[in-house]
Amino acid sequence: MSLGLATIVGLTAAPQEQFPGTADNWRRFESPHCELFSQVGEQDSRDLLHQMEQLQALFGATMGLRERRVVPVTVYYFARKKDFLPYVPEQLRDEDRIAAYHSRHADRAVIVLAPGWGSDQTRRLVYHEYIHHIVSLADEHPPIWFSEGEAEFFSTFREHRDSLLVGDPIPGHIATIKYDGLMSLEQLFGIDHQSPSYNEASRAGLLYAESWLLIHYLMCGSPGLTPEQIERRQEFFRYLGQETDQGDPERRRETFERTIGMTYAQMLSELREYIRRGQFVWRKYPLPAIPEATTYAMRSMPREEIRLRLAELDLRVNQSAAGRLALLDAVAREPGEYRAREVLGMDAQRDNDMARAQERWREALTAGSRNPAVYYELAGIENQQWFARFDLDFRLPNDKAAELRRLLHGSLEAAPKQARAYEVLAWVEATAEKPSPREINLVQEHLSDVSNRARTLLALAVIRVRVGDLKTAQLMLDALAKGSTAPDVTSAVRQLQNIIERKRAKADASN
Repeated sequence: MSLGLATIVGLTAAPQEQFPGTADNWRRFESPHCELFSQVGEQDSRDLLHQMEQLQALFGATMGLRERRVVPVTVYYFARKKDFLPYVPEQLRDEDRIAAYHSRHADRAVIVLAPGWGSDQTRRLVYHEYIHHIVSLADEHPPIWFSEGEAEFFSTFREHRDSLLVGDPIPGHIATIKYDGLMSLEQLFGIDHQSPSYNEASRAGLLYAESWLLIHYLMCGSPGLTPEQIERRQEFFRYLGQETDQGDPERRRETFERTIGMTYAQMLSELREYIRRGQFVWRKYPLPAIPEATTYAMRSMPREEIRLRLAELDLRVNQSAAGRLALLDAVAREPGEYRAREVLGMDAQRDNDMARAQERWREALTAGSRNPAVYYELAGIENQQWFARFDLDFRLPNDKAAELRRLLHGSLEAAPKQARAYEVLAWVEATAEKPSPREINLVQEHLSDVSNRARTLLALAVIRVRVGDLKTAQLMLDALAKGSTAPDVTSAVRQLQNIIERKRAKADASN
């Protein structure tokens, strides 16, 4: 769907630009984690990027997240509201005074800002969404209440003198709680993505208010905790990072009571008293050691370049035919235009055309892209094509094994902690005609970095069985058996265990 601005023009008027905002006054800024296309002043642009870098450092350190994938972030900062509005998703256009939004895609995330975004409400919206982005890079899947609560809590961060402060009260949430009261924690913890009370577009309602209040209490409302108590709360947060919407209610309750030291009813009573007192203190953190805003690279953007980047935005947000055609034209004219190929790959994936997505992303890498997200998505497609089903007899063709090794090493050069690359590499070696000791050692060195440790450990056990190291393979299977694993892994462990037993029996018979 494409958007245009309805305008009455005279017969001699110049043709209307397809992509509003196309102009000669754009500049590109680059900080360690963000790219910014900006029409506003240099100081405001640098300040915006610096605040996002501060938030990334603060949140990552405070919540102990480990980055397991890298997805670039591009910020568009418009100078005119009328140029901004055509790039607002249709479902948000009815929102009053919409000034910013965030949109995630396979190859990159985008944040789009209207002029004068600096109000407290708009800043919180951007910071809230950026927190979700940071969490996604850790491959964590927390339950809704925790995801929204921590995003709301950290969205209040601000710099004050030589510190960062987090914990300002949010008047709208306080008003909601005073008017609606609090739901039980069983209800709050049971909300999932299908629940009527979940509405990420508005970030309003009791879910967001009560989730913010509980996180605020756990982070700021209990001064004087011992180091042991603080560590137990961190244990609860770590548990929530992997719980997902389908968490076990009884395990959740047991973990909560053991780590927080209260029953659900006791905590609800504490929260009612907390909101009644209305005394919300901040937490103070040292300024993170990050590059100064003055160090960020800056350059002017030619008109044709920003036009192409706006076409990219139009395709992402509106799935516009005009945006798609502009990118296809750029691909036809410019062999080195890798970014258009990245976006077209995303567009194909969105249409579930995985073969075309794979083709476009491979073209992007050939054209010069080093986008870690493109490597990540390609590795995921290859993993699904070759290794989704456990088959001990399968052997990966030599040319495909060599090709996948090249792809995965390129991925690791772009993002050394990229979890999926190590996981897929483990299965390449488990199924290759000749497993590479060098690649196996690389996977084993980074086993702590992978997200799906069970499947990766299973692949390593397969390798050990293939080379005759049954003792080490057995130790790996014993470790898998003790953990809670997916049904496909459990089935594979049994198959591998049977093979080990047969090999041992054969060896005993020959002796």
